[in-house]
Amino acid sequence: MLAEQTVFEAVIGRNEEGYLALIPQLPSCSAYGETLTKAIKNISEVATLSLAHARKYGFAVGSHEGEEYLRGQGFDIVEKRPIRIK
Repeated sequence: MLAEQTVFEAVIGRNEEGYLALIPQLPSCSAYGETLTKAIKNISEVATLSLAHARKYGFAVGSHEGEEYLRGQGFDIVEKRPIRIK
């Protein structure tokens, strides 16, 4: 079981339209923002909901290639940042 507070690394990419943030350990967890600040706020909210769902139903937390996915979608990696989830 995951700890009550978990830190994940968010991978954030940028293209001409804005920012896309992913958390590789939560494969369905991604969020868009027109600004870097908005993308980080959005990914924190999405990750909190995703992790609560995983905890409630006992789903495994996995991994996917966040950087490769973002690059494949035309994004440049601009930042990797720890995201603390309760």
